[in-house]
Amino acid sequence: MRVGMLICWDLAFPEAFRELVADGAQVVVVPSYWHIAKINPKLLALNPKSEVAFLDSVTVARAYENTCAVAFCNAWGQSQVAMPILGSLGKLEVEREGTILSKVDLDVLRIAEEHFKVRADLRDDEWHYTPCIT
Repeated sequence: MRVGMLICWDLAFPEAFRELVADGAQVVVVPSYWHIAKINPKLLALNPKSEVAFLDSVTVARAYENTCAVAFCNAWGQSQVAMPILGSLGKLEVEREGTILSKVDLDVLRIAEEHFKVRADLRDDEWHYTPCIT
């Protein structure tokens, strides 16, 4: 099993994950000190749990879009392990310390790749995005 590592805000950038996955990473670990409640008051006024919603969705999205397991380890909570097909395997809520033990079944990653073909697309010389700016 090949493991890659990103740090904190890197979670927000799909490109960072793509680089690791293109290099063969099957698991991406993301240690973080992402404070869940000390954020812009305007965000809190719209949704007091906006950071929780962001972290929950983006962690699972990165697992799906890259056919890899994502272990987000955050000092302020919302730590979780996510897999494609299965979604979140477990999480720690806001400001709660603890440990998450999750089985990362490499067969699930293989099945996800067979279906989504992300890694196959990344290896194809003809695969690329060309920005369209007008």
